[in-house]
Amino acid sequence: MMSKEKLNSETGEKFDKCFIGMQIGMHSAMKAKLIVYQRHASSELAQVLSAGQKKTEEHLAKAEEIMKTLDHGTTTASTKQNADTSKK
Repeated sequence: MMSKEKLNSETGEKFDKCFIGMQIGMHSAMKAKLIVYQRHASSELAQVLSAGQKKTEEHLAKAEEIMKTLDHGTTTASTKQNADTSKK
């Protein structure tokens, strides 16, 4: 099932967990790609990729933190608000 279809089939907490799980997977994959790309890039581009890797790691850590709150059933409006502001 495609991501959009899967998300459309869920609501409430199941939707939240599905969405955050997908974000964790996508950020993990991006981190791995950036690490590999840095090995082959010029020094100038490697610096840009390194900055992207650090930002990706921050987003990944935040997504993992949100997933822990979802797993413990402690989702709050402030947790969701923090997730929205971390996208910027």
